[in-house]
Amino acid sequence: MSTTKKGDELELAIFDHFKTLIETNRFFAPKECCRIFHRKGYYSKDRESEIVFDVSIEVTMPGATEYLILVLIECKNYSRSVEPGDVEEFFAKTRQVGPANTKPIFISTAALQSGALSFCRSKRMGVARYFEPQDLKWELQRSASASYFGKSAADDAEVFAGLTGPDYKSSVFEFFLQSPTKSTNSLRTFFEDLLFDGVEKDDPIRKMRRPRPLRPEGVPFIEAPDLERLAQEALDLADIDSWRVDLDLLCARHPKAQGMKMQRTRVSAAEAAGLPLARITFDPLSIELFETGLSAPGRDRFTLAHELGHLLLGHGRFLKSEWRDEIDNEEFESIHDDGTALKRMEFQANRFASCLLMPREPFITAFGEELVWRGLHDKGFGALFVDTQECNLNNYFAITSSLMKQFGVSRAAVVIRLTSMKLLKDVRQAQPSKRRMAALDHFVDAASEWE
Repeated sequence: MSTTKKGDELELAIFDHFKTLIETNRFFAPKECCRIFHRKGYYSKDRESEIVFDVSIEVTMPGATEYLILVLIECKNYSRSVEPGDVEEFFAKTRQVGPANTKPIFISTAALQSGALSFCRSKRMGVARYFEPQDLKWELQRSASASYFGKSAADDAEVFAGLTGPDYKSSVFEFFLQSPTKSTNSLRTFFEDLLFDGVEKDDPIRKMRRPRPLRPEGVPFIEAPDLERLAQEALDLADIDSWRVDLDLLCARHPKAQGMKMQRTRVSAAEAAGLPLARITFDPLSIELFETGLSAPGRDRFTLAHELGHLLLGHGRFLKSEWRDEIDNEEFESIHDDGTALKRMEFQANRFASCLLMPREPFITAFGEELVWRGLHDKGFGALFVDTQECNLNNYFAITSSLMKQFGVSRAAVVIRLTSMKLLKDVRQAQPSKRRMAALDHFVDAASEWE
């Protein structure tokens, strides 16, 4: 893509973003007091001609025709970092066209050099780094930066990293911002600080009625038994009763998946390093899986079941899209519902996927058969007890390997399912003993086919 086209697309993206912010009354001032323009010219006495700015916002008092505050925005889609000269040039242009209440904002998709950031702070201008939605791990239906209302001082380092780190990847926030006195991810906080900067206490602009913040709708809490029930209902609705759940068949039969585009993209190991495991997009509805010749079937099935969890649990009300990375599978045991929207949705999708791939009754039946076949019974320590003794380790690895094969999942998924159902008690210490490691080596060849 040409540099000009990339720049044009960024300008339109910023224009549309702020236009939506204004029209939905999430901007600093009421929508009837704001006018937004793309590439409007403002007269410069020095040039005796107009200087055209990428985006501009004129803020007026209610009923007035002349703007009281002028926001001038420059958008840069650089393949290099932003240098001090870039922001100095933009600042000089804004000084030529406006009175004291002209507020410049420099927005870039690239990282800013520390000197550029320092210059912006010294001139009390706004600066932002913009992350395009397709690059976010989670894209919310309602802009995260527009819905975010504050931050703690502890977040300063994270915002600084987002502004200056060339390789920084944002998970959910489109904007990392620095106003004259604050660093934040909140557009509301940013604009209020920028527009009030240098304005006298008795200035009419301070008396302007500002829109009441609109809080995003909360993700409802779902009890664990209800997640179990919802997963079983999904299987019943798709008329699937086999132990090894056919997820493609589920997608073909479930009403909520009708019209969904399912795409499996084969990539090389080198390409996979920069890609997620999977991505779900809700409009249009699609799930894309990125697979290599080294893909682990159990991991890939859980990844797809997780994305289906987002769909079947109605998370499309809150998400536009979501990516799942390798680290999400590695850490899914530690994801808990802490009440925040993203953690709650991730926890629910993980638990739903576990229940979907290992339906309760078949799973208990298969587990019970394994115990009977090996002559095991609960001696007061749990149906399946594992410590560092070789006999217990052998039973643990043999049973979990069998369940992995029967249900087509990873060992981690089996262990978490057993633990959540209180069928497994693992008292091994964090540091494995030599005996435990020897037992693990004994089973690794046999289990590798299914992990």
